[in-house]
Order: sequence, then C-alpha cells, then structure tokens
Amino acid sequence: MKLKLFFIFFALSISALLGLNVFSSIEIIEIGSKIPEPDMQMRDISDELFSLQELNKENGLLVVFSCNTCPFVNAWEDRYKTISQLCKVKNVGMAAINSNAARRDGVDSMDEMKKHAKEKGYEFRYLLDENANLALLLWKQNQIQKYQHWYPQ
Repeated sequence: MKLKLFFIFFALSISALLGLNVFSSIEIIEIGSKIPEPDMQMRDISDELFSLQELNKENGLLVVFSCNTCPFVNAWEDRYKTISQLCKVKNVGMAAINSNAARRDGVDSMDEMKKHAKEKGYEFRYLLDENANLALLLWKQNQIQKYQHWYPQ
C-alpha cells in the first residue's frame, strides 16, 4: 500500500509539471500490463542509451517518473535507496525517468541529472525522457496515474 501511495504522489507531481488534470479520469496500470513502446531508447546519466525492455529483469521492472526539483520527489526521494535494494533482492529492474521537458535547459538538464544522482547515491538507471515522449504517450493512453510497471516474463 505504501508503494502504491508513493507512485501516486509521483503521478500527481509530474502531472502538475505538465499542467495535466489527473482527477478527470484515473485508470490504473495493472501489474503485468504491457507498457507502450518498450523499445523506446532513452539516454541514461552514464550517457548510454537504454530501453525499458533492456532494463527488465526476471521479475519485472519498476518505473518511477522523477525529476531533480519537484517538491513531491524531494519529499520521497530518500526512499529510492530502500526501494532500489528491494528491487535487487527481488530481481526486479528499476529505472527513474525524468520527463520534465519544461526545465530541460536548466535544473533538469542531463548535467544536472548527473550531479543530482551522484549527490543522492542513485544505484539504478536515471533516464532522460526527451520532450516527455514516454510520459505523454502514457498520458494519451490514460495510464500515467500509476508509475509502476512490471513486465511479465
């Protein structure tokens, strides 16, 4: 239940950044659902390209939409380490995705993402969703309200 609330907070924060109204129609992505465009390549803070499919592990993939400056993210971000460790133990991949295109040239630039991840001790992939392509694709499918996705094997 705590994780569910955690991801709902992320949904609200990214939606606020994108100016979207999440309360108009909330539909949850069910565990085991397929994510659209699983082969979409996104740049990681290591400067490598990854798709969500590539980050998928034996028991799935946890996707968290995040950014460097959102107050909701900042309030919950200290839990990333625990969640990342739990994912490792359970053989679940984890990726944080920054879709904050509005601040791409400033506080949410790739350089700032690298600094932020180092300061916070990220032990998972931190990907740049250039132009918020994945976030908008999920929104169009009315599924962005829950930022948790497990790939079935």
